[in-house]
Amino acid sequence: MTANMTALYDTPAQVSSVLPELRASSFLFVDLEGRDLGCLTGALSIISIGTDKGATMLFDAVRLDQAAIAPVLELLADEHIPKFMWDGRKDAVEIRRTFAGTELKAVIDLQLVDVLSRRVHGEGEEMRVRRLTRKGHSVNAVRQLPTKDVHGLISLKNALSEHKLRRPVLGELLRPVFAAPPMLMYFTQSGDFLLVPRTQHGWLGR
Repeated sequence: MTANMTALYDTPAQVSSVLPELRASSFLFVDLEGRDLGCLTGALSIISIGTDKGATMLFDAVRLDQAAIAPVLELLADEHIPKFMWDGRKDAVEIRRTFAGTELKAVIDLQLVDVLSRRVHGEGEEMRVRRLTRKGHSVNAVRQLPTKDVHGLISLKNALSEHKLRRPVLGELLRPVFAAPPMLMYFTQSGDFLLVPRTQHGWLGR
């Protein structure tokens, strides 16, 4: 598959044909699409996976049965392949709910990378508090609350704007991660996450 190409895969043969390319990628971009992901009424429709070569593969989770999509799930659960996501909480819940026993592992959530980058870029306490007022609360009201170590989250679109990026640039977004001890994320059954350090010998398991 050529770089910057996007294709839909909805048969077992098609899935098998792209597995070598997915396994050869040094990291993967992962995103899920569907209705009300992570909720009891939710339904997964597409698993989108991007490679380090710029190819994007869309796997039809409706037409593919569990046996056909199993190799893709194995990649998502592989502790040795880093996966980049943006706010992967609901995606992680939906994967576990739809495919019992499957967990996203070795995830770097770029939304948290964005939060880490604020300190690297010199953002101070005043701006941290102001970010918490964007839902209509006044600065003074927020200051009365126990918000230490609480950070306001923003959308991918707004993060790219703040970083003055027209499109996702992995190196720029990941710079704060490598300025600190590299971490990987494992989503827990409660929807929270566990940060695990990376060593010189590779990614640590849970």
